[in-house]
Amino acid sequence: MALDTPNTGGMMGVKLRRPALSSYDTRGYLADLESIVFTIMIEKNVTLTRLDEVLERAQERGVSMTQWGPADFSFSRGQPGLQGSPEIWPFERRVIEKSLEYGIHPRIEIRGVEEAKRYIDQGVRHFCIGWDRFIYRSALMELGEGMRNLTEPL
Repeated sequence: MALDTPNTGGMMGVKLRRPALSSYDTRGYLADLESIVFTIMIEKNVTLTRLDEVLERAQERGVSMTQWGPADFSFSRGQPGLQGSPEIWPFERRVIEKSLEYGIHPRIEIRGVEEAKRYIDQGVRHFCIGWDRFIYRSALMELGEGMRNLTEPL
C-alpha cells in the first residue's frame, strides 16, 4: 500500500490528524508520512484460522507490523477468561512465529518491563508498555495512598 505523498503520485493535502493537536509544523509533514508504520491487528479467532493467508496478503501489501490482541481474540472464541492465562500462549506464540516467518515484525502489549523477556526470547523486538490511562491511574492511586497513609494518624 503506497503512502499518499507527492513522491507516490498522491493527491491528498495536509490533513489535521493527531499531530495537529500540538501546533503541527507542516514543514515536517512529508517526512512524518514517510515514517508511518503500517500495522494490522491479529485479534479474532477467524484470523488465526486463516493466518497464513492473512500474512501472505499483508506481506504483499507492505504491512510493517502485526499487533496481537489477546482480549478481542479471547472474546471472539467465547472465552473471555482466556486473556491473561497461560492457555492463550500457544495462540500468541503462533502469531509471533508466523509473523516472523513472513518477515513482519510482531508487536506485543505488556504491562511492564518484567514481562518482556519471554517475548524477546521468541524474537519480538517491538512493544507497547502500558496504556496512558492505566499508567496515569496507577500514578494517581500511588499518590492517593501515600497521602492517605501520611494523613491517617492526624
